[in-house]
Amino acid sequence: MVTDDTDHAWGIKSRVQSASFPGETSGWPIGRSAEVTAARGNYILELNGQPALQVMREMWKLMEREHRALPIQIGMSEDGSESDYLARNIRFDPLGQAVLASSSSKPPLRLVFGMPLLQVACDEVQTGTRVQLLVRDPAWGRQALEADLQGYLQGLPSGISPEQGTLGGLLYSCVESQQQEHRILTSAFPALPWQGCMVQGEFGPLGKSGSPAAMHSFSSSLGFLRQSTLPATS
Repeated sequence: MVTDDTDHAWGIKSRVQSASFPGETSGWPIGRSAEVTAARGNYILELNGQPALQVMREMWKLMEREHRALPIQIGMSEDGSESDYLARNIRFDPLGQAVLASSSSKPPLRLVFGMPLLQVACDEVQTGTRVQLLVRDPAWGRQALEADLQGYLQGLPSGISPEQGTLGGLLYSCVESQQQEHRILTSAFPALPWQGCMVQGEFGPLGKSGSPAAMHSFSSSLGFLRQSTLPATS
């Protein structure tokens, strides 16, 4: 459990011989990405050399009308990739008065930038980071989850059913997902036991297989517990 900026570690000891984490689903990317050209703490001042709020407004104008009423996030890619984004909540500060948190022994530092700001939750933003506007579209999330499941099934050995050698599934989903992921998974794997919970922040893969896990926002992280030695097939 993560409650503050302190580093923690936790784990599970079991007799499971292998685990497969086929994917993580978050928001639907909208419009073009932009590069952070000025930032301070978790505040973005400029994107592509222009005021951040101005660029975000231009991105918002590119959205379909039905998407403008949906919750908006920002996706961040520190390595400059335009395919793997880490979703974060955002807040607009039109007055440009930022409050930067400090240690418990010192009061917060109030800075007046004199320009509109874009505040990013949880992360300190670095210049050079690419950002992408994301929309929390339930239909897109459903399609992404179904694509992850299809990729997992295609990776199974020939002649092996989804339940064969699979001990159970793990699903950690956002508290605002309305359990649509659970309904999809129990329909696809009716005989498979599932464990997990609904949380505010989900750990899951980011990018290519084998990359370090990251904490996502408003997403779903899916995993399967499997035996390394699969039962023989007739």
